[in-house]
Amino acid sequence: FAIGGRSATHKWPWMVAIYNGNKKKQLCGGALIDERHILTAAHCFAGRSLNPKLYSVQVGELQIGETIPYYEVEEVKTHEDYRPRYDYDDIAIMRLAQPLPSDIVPACLPTLDGIIAGDNVTILGWGDLSFGGPSSSILQEVQDIPVVGNSECDAKFRKIAKARFPRGIWNKFVCAGLEKGGKDACQGDSGGPLLHQDSKGIWSLVGIVSFGYKCGEPGFPGVYTKVSAYMPWIANNMRSENEVSMEMRKARDFDYIDGKPIWTSKEESVLFPG
Repeated sequence: FAIGGRSATHKWPWMVAIYNGNKKKQLCGGALIDERHILTAAHCFAGRSLNPKLYSVQVGELQIGETIPYYEVEEVKTHEDYRPRYDYDDIAIMRLAQPLPSDIVPACLPTLDGIIAGDNVTILGWGDLSFGGPSSSILQEVQDIPVVGNSECDAKFRKIAKARFPRGIWNKFVCAGLEKGGKDACQGDSGGPLLHQDSKGIWSLVGIVSFGYKCGEPGFPGVYTKVSAYMPWIANNMRSENEVSMEMRKARDFDYIDGKPIWTSKEESVLFPG
């Protein structure tokens, strides 16, 4: 469960739960970005096969195991520069075997200028309620989390894990959290969306849950893969003869939506990847 949140009060139609092939275990979260593609974290597949037949997804659910359709996966691609030893380039894209129904609304992709320190963002997930604690079967939303500047974020993480970040907290990360702690993603939230709502009420997918130090720990923001930094990579991997351009897709979506450290994965494991 995302830390410091509440049970989701309305559907987030682009929210994705990724399951193993037998549909018994939810592995990670993700976000639908068009009728056939899902963005998630590369570390969700660290040590796992990329065979798409081993995974399925549900889209727009509030409760794990809800009686809504499962969708089969055709392809799983992790970023070619991702290395499990580090946390750079922690992004993956899943292609579904068939397009989803047109009434399932995807998330908007961000503009290239993205967000700035002090902007408030929202996270979603079914992860742990506290570090090492039980998880939630009900989707949680954590709102009003301030973005933290990368230089400030870098200074905090270099104190405890310099070897993990030979290039520091670089410009392809976005950090978010309260100095006092208490609002964060946690284990089991990996791959899920970091969302920003603009002045027009449009929600954009600005980050992907990647890692952090424990969960909601004072002085340590959560760290997310910055989606706007990977727009060319995303475009190159959304391959289909019938695909609309990303700009057309974004415009269509706007019409739809108003309103001792241990590295842990916010997948399962005091620095977690998500």
